[in-house]
Amino acid sequence: MVNDTPEFIYPSQAVKDFAAAVGLPEPGPWTREEWDAFEAEQDAADARLAEIIARRNAKNAA
Repeated sequence: MVNDTPEFIYPSQAVKDFAAAVGLPEPGPWTREEWDAFEAEQDAADARLAEIIARRNAKNAA
């Protein structure tokens, strides 16, 4: 029998404390699909930032 109930990922207490400190609503919980989509977005943003830094470094070195 397959369990159709989604598994939730809950934020750590440090994440909850940070959100409260900066005035954000309490985060989570997230489904695995939501978390995977978030990580994919973050990976894409990291890659774009690395490209920008590499271009800037190349420009400054020239």
